[in-house]
Formats: sequence, structure tokens, C-alpha cells
Amino acid sequence: MKDQQVVRRFATTLASCLFTAALALNGSAQMPFYGNYYLHDPGTMIRDGNAYYIFGDGQGISGITSTDLRNWSATSPAFPGEPPAWTTNNISGFTGYFWAPDVAYFNGRYNLYYACSQWGTINSAIGLVTSPSLVSPVWTDQGKVIESNYPSTTNTDLTAYNCIDPGILVDSNGTVWMSFGSYSDGILIMQLDPATGKRVTSASPIYRVSNNGPYFFSNTEEGSCLYQHGGYYYLFVNFGGCCAGVKSTHNIRVGRSASVTGPYCDKRRHQHDQWRQHNHNL
Repeated sequence: MKDQQVVRRFATTLASCLFTAALALNGSAQMPFYGNYYLHDPGTMIRDGNAYYIFGDGQGISGITSTDLRNWSATSPAFPGEPPAWTTNNISGFTGYFWAPDVAYFNGRYNLYYACSQWGTINSAIGLVTSPSLVSPVWTDQGKVIESNYPSTTNTDLTAYNCIDPGILVDSNGTVWMSFGSYSDGILIMQLDPATGKRVTSASPIYRVSNNGPYFFSNTEEGSCLYQHGGYYYLFVNFGGCCAGVKSTHNIRVGRSASVTGPYCDKRRHQHDQWRQHNHNL
């Protein structure tokens, strides 16, 4: 597997992620960063050759790249022209501004997952575009991975969850998993077929692993991240309200599980669904 490094979307801008990385490298003070390093909803940082890449929100899917983790420049959009026809056909009002992408390398290619959505609804979908290289990308859209709508349409897979914010884990045993969901009824995990990058079958199980709302559409979790380390799986979630300046209540919470499908518990063994009663922030 290609060398890759994980820096996940635990904040709404890349600057906070880079700040953390700088502290780790320098030990005490932030190193300066240069160029075009702003990125909203950054996903996993991944390496191809001598360059690092991170993708985030933007028209056609935004991205930035660096060879030294300090000097950053913008990449070309994965979709430089019109968005894939299925996105605008399936999601009313969608015009090509993609949300919260995440990338992983498996099956000999870079798999870039993206979300398209109608604001304020669960009319959303996660899609997949692939390229054999990031240095010299040739992007091929692979179409829909999963879609949510309410009310249901002919394309609907889920009617009670919001299919945005994909987070990809390539397990050490070779399986591939995706966490997703936001601001509806919780965070979900489903297995992906490594050969296609999509759901194993249309009937394969989907696991709800976190929900902080007492009733439908009251959940305030988003931007989930799956991570594997030391024989355990870790689920990070953004918890609370964002995008309101100093009135935002966003914080990061984490649970650990011996199984990728949960249950995920904090250090006091409270499961994710109990965190609305127990304020255990990261």
C-alpha cells in the first residue's frame, strides 16, 4: 500500500490541522505556512511520490498540495467542468459545490469520495471518483455510492439519515469501511467492496454507531473519522453546532471499540449514544 499519512477533518479549516502538525514537529511553537493553505472540511492527507495532498469543499472538489508540508498550492478540480450528470439529476438544486471529500488508496488507485447535498435537507448522496495518480491525475467518476432522500425517490437508499461526510478506513486485514452521516439521525458505518469502492451489496448491513439526538433530525454530529491503532478502532466525531463564530459549540469526541462496527465507548465506557448525557470531550 502506498505511503499515506492521516490528518482528518477535526476542524472546519486546514489551518487548525496544520497548527497541530507544526506543534508536533517543532515541540513548542507553530511553524509558518505559506501559499494557498486554506481548505474547508479537509479530509485525509495522503502522499503520492514526494507530494502530499488534501481535498476539501469546493466547486468541482477543491484540493491543496505540498512537498514540504509548509508551502501549499491549489490543485486542479477533480471535475473542472460540469459535475457528473447523476449528481444534478438526483439532488435538486445541486450545482457542483461538493462537500467534505475523503481519499484513500486501495485497488491500485486513489479513491476520492465526495458528497453532494441540498442544504437543510437529507436529500444527499456520496459518490466516488478515482485516479491512478495524484501527481498526474486522470479522474474517472464511478457514480453513486449511497443516497438519502425524504420523501423517497427511485434513487433512494436511506430515508432517515444524511448521506454526507464520508470517512474511509482501509483496515489492516484488507477490508474497507466508510463512516458517514450528519445532522439527521446519527453516524453510520458500512463496508465497501475493495474492487469497486462501493457498498458490498444493496442489502449489506449499515450500522448506526453514534447519535446524540433524542428524536429524528436532532442529531448534531458530523465529520466522523475512523482510525485503527493498536488492535482497536477509534471513531472521532464533531459534536455540537458549527459555523456561528464564538457561539459555535463544536467539540471533538472519540470512542474506542474492538470491532469496526462498534459499539464505540469513551474511557468511562459510555457508548456514543450516551454522550448527550455525559460531556466527555476530547
